[in-house]
Amino acid sequence: MDREKWAEGWIDLPRYDCPTCNKGILRQHGDIVAEETEYSKAEYAMDEWEPEWMTHRFVMLLKCDEPGCGEIVTVAGDRKVEVYEDYEENRQEVVEKYYPQNMHPAPYVFRIPPRLKTEPMQQLVKAFELMWADAGASANRIRIFVERLMDQYKVPTTGIDKKGNPYELKLFQRINEMEKMHPGHKDAFDALRWVGNYGSHSGDAKRETLLNCFEVLEGLLADLVEGRKDRLQNWQQQMIANKGKA
Repeated sequence: MDREKWAEGWIDLPRYDCPTCNKGILRQHGDIVAEETEYSKAEYAMDEWEPEWMTHRFVMLLKCDEPGCGEIVTVAGDRKVEVYEDYEENRQEVVEKYYPQNMHPAPYVFRIPPRLKTEPMQQLVKAFELMWADAGASANRIRIFVERLMDQYKVPTTGIDKKGNPYELKLFQRINEMEKMHPGHKDAFDALRWVGNYGSHSGDAKRETLLNCFEVLEGLLADLVEGRKDRLQNWQQQMIANKGKA
């Protein structure tokens, strides 16, 4: 996962993979349409005005360059002017930076394993999209994704109390059950659960925290869904048994 291209804003369009065909690259399609607000223009008359005060809204289209796909992605958000100080050259550089607030359909932050079932996949895709529009909602979708992933692995949703009565298991209890069935992932699931809880209750989450979650998820799904951990363990055992011989 290349974290740099998932920053909140860009000067030059990052190299995003197409979320539909997973083969092509999303290229700028047509001109960017941007316009400054009237209240922003009115501030020019202020003595203390700085270029960073300017407020522009922008919209643009991205198009997949894969022949036969041609998916169109809509992007909308804010364009800001930022001033960078070059102290070595003793000069200022003024640049325009784009901060998307919406991308649809959103590029995938990492490749989704084909073996992931539709229900958890839909929640993960929504988490990718909401990362641009509502960080807290994105964190909430990560929590829901964990629940749906538990469903994929048939983790129980109910338990039996001491009196023999059924009760609904909370997520932390389902995580404990998952650990019994597929050990080695409890810390990852607990971390995702806490971020999801905080995002749901506070309505907020930091971009860095979401990227941490997605990187954890990438490794978790590689091990759990694609079987990377089992493959590595098998290779290790083979190398030990063969004493390093080919």
